[in-house]
Amino acid sequence: MKIQVNSAALSDAVNWATQVIPPKTAAPILAGIKIQASEGQLQLSAFDYERSARLTIDASVDEEGTILVQGKLL
Repeated sequence: MKIQVNSAALSDAVNWATQVIPPKTAAPILAGIKIQASEGQLQLSAFDYERSARLTIDASVDEEGTILVQGKLL
């Protein structure tokens, strides 16, 4: 995955998505944010057992891809 994105837009999107991540979870996948880059857009997704968040921002995508990153690292 190779992208270029506005840092302020990315920061706002990450802050918004991390609000859904539970502070402590038994399932490690719930602590992550899925980042998917495709067709000029960057999509961030997070969820727990009761709610979910998905946000799409414009990005320059040179190589498409998907990754799951621990939310607290972002």
